Formats: sequence, structure tokens, C-alpha cells
Amino acid sequence: MSVSYIAILGFGRECSDLNHSLAYGVGAELVSKGFGIAAGNVTSTFHHAFEGAKSVRGTTLAIVEEKLRNIAHSFCDELRVVSDVDTKHKKLAELCVGAIIIGGGPGTRNVASKFLELKKPVVAIEGSGGIVSDGLEPVVVRAKSAKESVDKVVGLLKGLG
Repeated sequence: MSVSYIAILGFGRECSDLNHSLAYGVGAELVSKGFGIAAGNVTSTFHHAFEGAKSVRGTTLAIVEEKLRNIAHSFCDELRVVSDVDTKHKKLAELCVGAIIIGGGPGTRNVASKFLELKKPVVAIEGSGGIVSDGLEPVVVRAKSAKESVDKVVGLLKGLG
């Protein structure tokens, strides 16, 4: 059976307690809607999203660059290794049907732009900091909670949003 993945974009290093909770909620909620979770890292925001997905028996995928080949990935079902960050961002955008942003910095902005170039929906959770506070393209849809972000990205995929 083929899985449709939605990417989680955000902070790869440290994330706030709020973002920890948001990521966990988004992971679990996406799985409840029938999606798998994908990310370009397995730490911080992504770890919590994967943990949320696995709490409801979801499917998880990380695409990482070569230097992260040996990173511990206990909540990740599949780890794909690519040559560099740009390839990782491109592969995520190609593979996933949409993305949800929970904070993040310049790398998050870069990968979000790849999704937008492919006309795939991107939803950002307000209050999660980083580029969500300042620096997103106007076409990025805003949401106020984990559940609302999932409802919006699913609605956009179905042509309802």
C-alpha cells in the first residue's frame, strides 16, 4: 500500500515546549487522517512529530544528507540518505503532497519554497516562531493549532481550502 506523506518543516536543533507539543499533535493528527509523516531530520521538532505519529501507529520517513547517515532514528520507519541539503529539500518537496511549518529558520524557508514552486499546499502554525513570525510567502496558509493546520492542509489537498 502506498503512503501519502506530508512533510513537517521546522527547527532542527532546539524547539520550544510549545513546538514540541504542536509537532506531536500534528504527527498524531496527520496519521489519524491517513497520512504518513516525512521530514529532513529526526531531531527536535521532527522527533516530536515522529513520536506523535508512532503513538497512533503511523508511518514515518526521514530524508537526510550524508553527514547525518548514522543519526539515531528510533521513531523513524525509513531513513533515506541523499548527498546534500539541497537534494534533501528537493526530494522532500517531490515526495510529499504538502507541508506543515512549525517554526524554523532559513532552511525551513528554503524547503517551503520548493513546495510552493511545485504548487503544493504549505500551512504554517502561528505562534511557533522563527520564519512563521516573519518571512513566509503570502501564499502560505496560516493556522492557529495543530488540528487546524492538519484540517487546512487536508482541505487544500481535497480542493476545499
